[in-house]
Amino acid sequence: EHFAMLEQAAVAAMDCGDLEAAREYLAPLLQRFPPSTSLRTARLQGMFLEAQGDIRGALALYDAAILRDPGASFAIKKRHVAAQWSAGMRSEAIAGLVTYLDFNMQDAEGWQQLMTWYIEEGRYQQAAYCGEELILLRPQQQLYKLRYADILYALDRHAESLRYYCAVLDACPDHTAALMSLKLVTALLL
Repeated sequence: EHFAMLEQAAVAAMDCGDLEAAREYLAPLLQRFPPSTSLRTARLQGMFLEAQGDIRGALALYDAAILRDPGASFAIKKRHVAAQWSAGMRSEAIAGLVTYLDFNMQDAEGWQQLMTWYIEEGRYQQAAYCGEELILLRPQQQLYKLRYADILYALDRHAESLRYYCAVLDACPDHTAALMSLKLVTALLL
């Protein structure tokens, strides 16, 4: 219980940018559970290196942990992908996230991140696939349907995008973005 609270406090301190407090919270964890033997503290130490701006150091630490245990936790693999993206290694990060999702297909957050990255890269066809996966995973989530409709619109698949905008409006009649998008797509179709 004590170590779990230290871990949460360290992550919160890193999120707030208080690296000195994070170092104090991490010290007992790293002493009790050395990163060379614990994937959990290896991930925390990597997060601390990222917070310090040492992305390359964090990547090296994550690589070593994954090499040491190829079945490493999904959390450390996700941190590795995030560090790659922030280091400007976009194609490697996308490939890593695709590999991660091959083994963890139920991770809606992972699919959403991959969709966002594909959109940023202008790879709308791949982003549409991610949108389809998200709709299958969370059919009640209207934001996924809206983003998918936007992607279809960008791909000039206007009739399909119209159906998804209507589906969003059916569930949320006052959704302003869906209303405006519906107006745009119907103007194109008429």
